[in-house]
Amino acid sequence: MEFISIKQLQSLSKKISKKVKVGDSIYLYGEIGAGKTTFSRFLIQSLQQKFKAKKEEVVSPTYNIVQYYNINKTINNYMKLKNRIAIITGGGKGIGAEICLRLASEGAKIVIAEMDIENGEKISKKIQDNNGEAIVVETNVAEEDSANNMADAAIKKFGKIDILINNAGIRHINNILDHTKQQWDDMISVNLTGPYLCCKSVIPHMIKNGKGKIINFGSIASFMGRPDRVAYVAAKSGILGLTRALAVDLTGKNINVNTICPGLISTPFNQKFAEDPTNGEAWGKETIVGRWGLPSDISGAAVFLSSDDADFINGSEIKIDGGWLAAKTRKGEISN
Repeated sequence: MEFISIKQLQSLSKKISKKVKVGDSIYLYGEIGAGKTTFSRFLIQSLQQKFKAKKEEVVSPTYNIVQYYNINKTINNYMKLKNRIAIITGGGKGIGAEICLRLASEGAKIVIAEMDIENGEKISKKIQDNNGEAIVVETNVAEEDSANNMADAAIKKFGKIDILINNAGIRHINNILDHTKQQWDDMISVNLTGPYLCCKSVIPHMIKNGKGKIINFGSIASFMGRPDRVAYVAAKSGILGLTRALAVDLTGKNINVNTICPGLISTPFNQKFAEDPTNGEAWGKETIVGRWGLPSDISGAAVFLSSDDADFINGSEIKIDGGWLAAKTRKGEISN
């Protein structure tokens, strides 16, 4: 795996600055991850030196430019997931949408497996508008034929499958005495059977490809009981077992299977809790970090587990919960 160094960023900024004339402007587009701010700083410094100008003059309208420089052309080889094919279930909104966009920014070609086609198409368009590749496949993860069609569509379009992220999920919240059999069946079928079916549909293609990354989605509910969530807790606890069993079954196949377990993340899934005037802010402050998580807090881990950097991680889980499970505290015990 190659990484762009500070010296390379400095060299690139000097090369670009040599092409700039007074009255020009530079438009940088594409993703360069954590180096983007550093690169911008180096470029401004190079322009300051060239024109013997102050920073505010360099970035002022005096230097309105006509030529465009696509940074992707230069840093394309440093993308962690360049030309990898990634299926993300439930990729039309929330955490799933953020993962689609983040993986695409790292060079992956995206298959958005989604029941909500309209939202899926919105994310696909965002990716395509940023010079990425994406398709939307209508998918009900709880149905075996639909899961198989998802895999077939990915193969038909891109020829292989490198990454599967089982993000799709549902949740009913009510007490056990009011919990219906249908609600139980729905949550088990989508949250536990769904990942099993999707894994089964893509694993033969990963074996043929010689490598694969599977990421299942658990929850803080994978580790503890939660009120009025009996089926959800059962399904998310089962995800940990599914992940570990799959990792063992795929020994020697060069396929890694791991779980991401989010805590309080501000998404449409949790919107009513995050915006609750009484408990919303207070719940966020119960974490060590002192806030609700964001979908962007999850997508970085998804990139990492999808990449070659995680080749020695298998059958494991990553908790992304602001430290909530590590140090459960009562109101007043910590200040943040």
